[in-house]
Formats: sequence, C-alpha cells, structure tokens
Amino acid sequence: MFSLLLLACDTSGPSVSVALWRDGRLLAEMTLNVGLIHSVTFMPLVQDLLERSGMAAEDISHFAVTTGPGSFTGIRIGISAVKAMAYAGGRTVVGCSTLDVMAWPFRQEGRTLVCPLIDARNQRAYAAAWLRDDLLMAPTDRPLAEIYTDLASLANERHEIDSILLLGFVPDTAFPASLVRKVTVRVAPASAWLPRSAVLAEMAAAAIALGEDIPPAQLDATYIARSSAERLFDRGHGN
Repeated sequence: MFSLLLLACDTSGPSVSVALWRDGRLLAEMTLNVGLIHSVTFMPLVQDLLERSGMAAEDISHFAVTTGPGSFTGIRIGISAVKAMAYAGGRTVVGCSTLDVMAWPFRQEGRTLVCPLIDARNQRAYAAAWLRDDLLMAPTDRPLAEIYTDLASLANERHEIDSILLLGFVPDTAFPASLVRKVTVRVAPASAWLPRSAVLAEMAAAAIALGEDIPPAQLDATYIARSSAERLFDRGHGN
C-alpha cells in the first residue's frame, strides 16, 4: 500500500475524467469528451486507468469526486460509484465543487477575477468567482446576463482587479464590456474549459493532508438548482 494513492473522478458534465495521484505527483489521467453516457464509459475508464498504471483497486487509499453543479445524472453516477468503491475498501473520500476544480489552476493570477461557467440551459449558467482564494461570488444558478452584470460590479468595486477570466460555458452572448472600467475581459483557452481530474486529485491530496477527508456516507451532491422532477412534482401539488 502506498502512503497515498488517490483515485479522482469527474462525471459532472459532458466529459468524464479519472486520474491517479501518488505521493505528491500525478501518476496518470484519462479524459473522454465524446458524448457517450457516463454509465457506459466511467467504470471501464477507471479499470483501464488502473491496468495501464499497474495498479489494483485494493491499492487505492483515498477517493475524490466532483460533487457538482452540472448534470444531475452525471453527478449521481460519479458520487454513487465513488461511494461504493470507498465502502468496499473501507476508504475515505473528498468531494469538491466542479466550479472550484475548474477555477483552481487560474486562481493564483493575483489580480484576475476568475469565473468558471457551466451550462444550465436556456441562457442560464452555474457560476462562481474567485479573486485568489477569496470567493467573491458564491456558486449560483442564474441567467448569464445577470452573472455578467455582477462580475462587472465586482470589478468596478475592487480596484485590485485588472482582468476578468471566463472559462467553461462561454456562449456567443458578449460580455458587456461597457460596464467595466479599465478591466480586460479574457476567455481561457478551450483546452482549459473541462474540469480535470488531475486538478481534483491535487486539491483532494491537499485536503487529505489537512485531515479533511470524510467517510463515504457523508458525501453529498452540490446541485444548486432543483431537478426537473422536483419542479414538476411541485406543480402537480399546486405549489
């Protein structure tokens, strides 16, 4: 058994990504973004990753998974599978927000307001915004126009911000540059838009070092929005 062999998994969006992190370094990472359903691709990808890395399931000491927001079905697939694997091996887990995982590699750009965006359909987005380690916009599910307006307000209020970085779901809707003063609005390269399991693994390893891993029973999803089934249920009961 290695002192730390962490399996990190992301199934919260259109892509599926798995990574192995061993004793302070990335051992392997695999990502698919080909539109296949995660119930078909996820566990075979985990098995392939372990086999190619010369590892077995019993070697894994910890698990990590993105908890959302994103696809309700995808989130449930990832969390359920990680819980099952952790239970089977008597291991602990770390759950991280998908938005946090997307933003984390960029947050050391000291004067940049980093805003990851996930498509919530109908010109809405899941979003949050960080300035370094300060969460200035809490995770939200709102129309994209409202999110852009709030980002502009933050940039105008916080004079240390000299740029806004958007990544993830960046549709054709233009950012209202006229709302911000002396601030550059940038879009991250498309190769950086997907939540990477390698990033999740590094974040989770740091959390484990601080004793922040938890039993699998305590792992919860971060949906933010209510599911369509919940909304339909309320309508059927006159709410």
